[in-house]
Amino acid sequence: MKHLLTVLTATSFMLYHSGSHANTVNINNDAWSDSQTQAPASNADQGIEAVLDLAPNEIALFYSRTDGNYDGWGLHLWNGEGCGDYASSTSDSTYFNNWGNPYPADGIHPEYGAYYILTTEPGASCYNFIVHKGDNKALGNANSKFEPSQGQEGFTFHGYPEIWYTPLTSRPASIDGARAHWIDTNTFLWQVDTRSAQTYSLYYADDSSMALEDEVFTGTQSLPLQPSAVSPDIRASLPHLDSFTGFTLDIDPAQAKTLAKQQLMAVARDSEGDIVDITRVQIPQLLDHLYTRGSNDADEAQLGVIYSKNHITAALWAPTARSVTLNVFSEDKKPRGKREMHFDEQTGIWRYKGGKPSLDRLFYQYEIEVYHPRTDAVEVLTTSDPYSVSLSTNGQYSQFVDLADTASPDLAPKGWTERMRPALPAPEDAVIYETHIRDFSIRDESVSPQYRGKYMAFTEQDSMPVTHLKSLTEAGLTHIHLLPANDIASINEDENTRVDLSDTVGKLCGQVPGAPVCGVESDNAVLWDVLESYDPASGDAQALVNSLRGLDGFNWGYDPHHFAAPEGSYATDPDGEARIREMREMVMALNNMGLQVILDVVYNHTASSGLFDTSVLDKTVPGYYHRLNEISGGIENSTCCENTATEHRMMAKLMNDSLVSFAQHFGFDGFRFDLMGHLPKQAVLDARDAVRQVDADTLFYGEGWNFGEVANDRRFEQASQFGMAGTEIGTFNDRLREAVRSAELFRENGSLNQQDLIRLSMAGSLTDYEFVTAGGELTRGEAYDWNGQSAAYATDPADSIHYISKHDNETLWDQLQYNLPADMPLTERVRVQNVALSIPLLSQGIPFLHMGSELLRSKSMDRNTYDAGDWFNLVDFTGTDNAWNTGLPMAQDNQSRWDEIRQVSANPHSDIDAQGMQAANASFKEFLQIRKSSPLFKLQTMEDIRQRVAFHNTGNEQTQGLIVMSIDDGTGLPDTDPLHDAILVVVNASGNTQTIDGFDGLSLHPAQMASADPALTNVVVNDESISVPPLTTAVFVKTQQGAQGSGISALPPYGDQPVYLRGEMNGWGTSDPFTYKGNNTYSLDIFLETGTYEFKIADEGFDKANIGGGFTVTPGVDATLQNGGNNLQLTVTQSADYQFVLTADDASAPMLTITSDAINPPDDTGPYADPIYIRGIMTDWQATAPYSLSYTANGIYTASVTLSAGQHTFKIADANWQSVNIGATTSGQIIEADVPWDVINSGSSQDLAFVAATSGAYAFRLDASNPANPVLTIYADVPPMAETLYLRGSMNDWGTTNPMTYEGLGVYAADVDTPAGTAYFKAAVENWSLNYGSGNQFDLQTWFPVYENGGDSVINVDAAGTYQYRIDTSATPAQMKVEALNN
Repeated sequence: MKHLLTVLTATSFMLYHSGSHANTVNINNDAWSDSQTQAPASNADQGIEAVLDLAPNEIALFYSRTDGNYDGWGLHLWNGEGCGDYASSTSDSTYFNNWGNPYPADGIHPEYGAYYILTTEPGASCYNFIVHKGDNKALGNANSKFEPSQGQEGFTFHGYPEIWYTPLTSRPASIDGARAHWIDTNTFLWQVDTRSAQTYSLYYADDSSMALEDEVFTGTQSLPLQPSAVSPDIRASLPHLDSFTGFTLDIDPAQAKTLAKQQLMAVARDSEGDIVDITRVQIPQLLDHLYTRGSNDADEAQLGVIYSKNHITAALWAPTARSVTLNVFSEDKKPRGKREMHFDEQTGIWRYKGGKPSLDRLFYQYEIEVYHPRTDAVEVLTTSDPYSVSLSTNGQYSQFVDLADTASPDLAPKGWTERMRPALPAPEDAVIYETHIRDFSIRDESVSPQYRGKYMAFTEQDSMPVTHLKSLTEAGLTHIHLLPANDIASINEDENTRVDLSDTVGKLCGQVPGAPVCGVESDNAVLWDVLESYDPASGDAQALVNSLRGLDGFNWGYDPHHFAAPEGSYATDPDGEARIREMREMVMALNNMGLQVILDVVYNHTASSGLFDTSVLDKTVPGYYHRLNEISGGIENSTCCENTATEHRMMAKLMNDSLVSFAQHFGFDGFRFDLMGHLPKQAVLDARDAVRQVDADTLFYGEGWNFGEVANDRRFEQASQFGMAGTEIGTFNDRLREAVRSAELFRENGSLNQQDLIRLSMAGSLTDYEFVTAGGELTRGEAYDWNGQSAAYATDPADSIHYISKHDNETLWDQLQYNLPADMPLTERVRVQNVALSIPLLSQGIPFLHMGSELLRSKSMDRNTYDAGDWFNLVDFTGTDNAWNTGLPMAQDNQSRWDEIRQVSANPHSDIDAQGMQAANASFKEFLQIRKSSPLFKLQTMEDIRQRVAFHNTGNEQTQGLIVMSIDDGTGLPDTDPLHDAILVVVNASGNTQTIDGFDGLSLHPAQMASADPALTNVVVNDESISVPPLTTAVFVKTQQGAQGSGISALPPYGDQPVYLRGEMNGWGTSDPFTYKGNNTYSLDIFLETGTYEFKIADEGFDKANIGGGFTVTPGVDATLQNGGNNLQLTVTQSADYQFVLTADDASAPMLTITSDAINPPDDTGPYADPIYIRGIMTDWQATAPYSLSYTANGIYTASVTLSAGQHTFKIADANWQSVNIGATTSGQIIEADVPWDVINSGSSQDLAFVAATSGAYAFRLDASNPANPVLTIYADVPPMAETLYLRGSMNDWGTTNPMTYEGLGVYAADVDTPAGTAYFKAAVENWSLNYGSGNQFDLQTWFPVYENGGDSVINVDAAGTYQYRIDTSATPAQMKVEALNN
């Protein structure tokens, strides 16, 4: 049989350049070209017979699955990101840009699968989409793009990224992806079907001529591959390839190095010699093996520009290059000659050594001849140096500069080498302030115009931004965190060609004639002034800002171009060495203020790849520096862009070398890693070790999110939240973020689960920290659930970065406006922000603050301002304008919420004023001072926190909105704070004054005694209690008077040692320990035989606990005992399990209660103490009786409710959202009918959704036998019997005059007049083919079992009247009950 193979001419790969602007490269006969924007090509235009009849502005996407099951598979659609916009009605749909509820199929074609008809705005080159079901993507991890120039109908197949524009019922055979991986000299791993293949070969072509032409493979040179076992070490190091088949190749390293420079394909043939599989070969692991496994090879070598006394060496690692030339340019970029570079076979490094005078301060590029897998061709490429330390404008040329030359005034400011760097005794001492260099000063008129938005703005000591920063530092700020400042691809460094808001309408329209101001506003009008004239309820401002994107000087900077060079747009001159000196000026100025400086770094992706202008790494060693999909060979882009592969040695080396350079040569004191969870844990640890060689106390932290192709350690152990536990490389704590930003703490009847999460985070988010939850259970942090995972992940307080706002997402002020009551006055909203900011500042761990949050910073509700310009990113250090309500935010990420934003923004209670901004700023500084005042806020170990930190007002009787935390430094503990024996933090987020009893010797913290906040004058401190006014965080201290005194213990009443039931029932031994339950309560379950026992409750040495009383204890009666008292006595009259509960609020006189279920068995009232309800859009989220769930037995709750057709969002909760708050473990879950669905009872649970196919009754069945993780089933509540069921018996001559009405949930009922006396009856259909009876007599008001074809049921009726007969057919067996109605 012949296996025909064809070339995938329709395949498109997305390549990125200049940030997120995408060009499409079409692979066709080894040629490539940029796609141009074209009008949509209809199928008829291309001579293709259309499957569907589409309008000119419509496109259709077909999605084919071999199993034919399309349930739940839909499209995620969005506008922008280099592609065009969808139009009405697609963009108006509730499914548009809605991941949790994707765009559904319009139909299922019998040949081509599910199809989706979409309306578009014409003229775009592409439209974005993702086919997915939940978090499962159908076409691979990359986003998909429909190209209308190829046709109106696109055809896709599950598991493959290609889009075909001609109708296909199956995916053709092809040169299929890059599924073969060359691991070391002699080892391959290949995903190949070995059932049909007989021989396997590695084909190679030095001239890259291999292709499929007329169904014939043109490869001629090959080496045999033999199936072979692969070493367990290799498989363990590459877990994502574990299922791939192993092969061996008999060559030596020199041959492997030669082949690595060529076009490679793996080919499998059957017994007839026909090709059954052909795929490209990935070689990154091979390159690591060949060039980095030794002790003195590529990863130990120095790369980049290397200065010696008289010479400069340029060194470039490019092991697959055929030749490399160094091209040198003058200061004005005129060519100054080509230098041939020499190749080192051992290291793969190309070098050129030249005279220092002839090269220093000149510019250069590399010209590389190399096979590139993106084009399947040998290319001659020009690139800058991956190790550039200085650059020309926009990074086109690298510059020869010696960073060690600190004597040159154009490279280092005066005093650079003598500057005083602030100390960091421990990571927990850090208080971090996140700043964007441009935001810091771009609109501040007190900054010199030439320095606004630049490094040098930080040097102007009398400017408003610097004055503000110095005041925060004096209060207690220790670190400033700068968003990325290495060379950025997405900012145009040439101010002459940029258009900023300080420019005119005429300049913008000269470059963007279609901008919304062109022909409308005067050409002389300044763009900022135009923005100020717009109605803030309109989208005019965002439309104008959108027309500037890519032209202005703003971007967050997460688009790395060069990893080791400073960004040029922040320098006064982007061309050359000014960027070096001015970055150093900035760092020195910040150090002189008393601040350490953190640089935000992005090693998880690059801005570009392939052959595009800002591609550097992929031109140097094509296919090596980026993480490739193991099947397709395409670059993974789960981060947003072109994912890098820091698991490869030389990418890790580039990371380490650039970090060391920024620490050593630019003075950065630490680094924050963007999407650190995409990096290997070991790579990050190695990087810190490398930086510690030049900066022993460097601070590392990052985003430990777990997602994408590396999720759950799929490729390596990730630098994720859980992975980095115990390393003191902190990760951002999203638990605290979500809990505070939800505003549940500030709501009447807000979620107590969210309060628990805040408490746990304030204690460092430590896995082994124990606290009493809202459910009343003493729980370790790692056992507390948060969205289906442990709420705590840290084992050291430095592991947790506590934040509630940063550059991502809405600002704290904006998010709170969504969630606070609409009628809350402005002054109270300001207080809410103050209380919210106090929480991370008073927590154990490392607090992280967003610049401007202390000034109530707003971004006009925009959730993603990465490219939203200076208008939506304004920070005003004069404290007069917080940028609230400056126009609807950018449509790209916010349009779906515009109606809601209009409503929230129009609320006059949110219209902030200067007085509120100044009050917030003053409050923020007070909390900085409080944290600075005591090392008790900066405890350094889990054990120290466990010994010292306790929470009060916990458990199921707690007051909502009140968090009380004590930190002990009293006797029995090392004297950490010589000024204080204890500190008490009271967060009163409620609307009422709260009084807390049981504390003495406290006084208000001195920083708050001197506060300008008038509410603090209402704090009352008495001998045994304190009172705190509403919406106030108050901190109290117990001053140490000379020697260390008593504090506020965080330990159980009798210390850390266990206490036991000790007596005649166990030989007075220690075999029966009590369990400490928290809140001063101990419990013990024990089986006791009948008899009389003397006993005590005591620790092992009868020392701290020796509890008795000298009397007889009676089961069921509370008994107050005495610590140090005589033996107790207990008489047991029935052998049974007994529970002993000891409550030691007063450790000297605890209370003991002994009970037994055998004596007084509890009623089965259900696992939830309070009534529960279905609460959602169908009830306006209220708890209403028609939507209450009834408890049956054995943990089962049921309800039958009427739903209209369509989607319903809901949760199951009690009336106050407190002990019961049942929802989804992750967002976007849609419950399928008749499918038992795992849900979670947690304050952090997400909304559920259910789609009712038709209007009618639906049954909700909640199995809460596991109360924390119940199971919900929803199904159409239709009568289970097709025929009418009747109550038939002696009272109606066994006839059919009394039909039973279906009530729902399988229950039928009939009201029947019944005479006095004995009544016989059954429930039966008309022909008796189905009938239920019991054959026994039962009492009224009692459920009893009935069986199909059972005997007559019998009751005695004392008085004639109307009786209700009910049968529950859902039970097994069915149950009946007879009740008298109001007779």
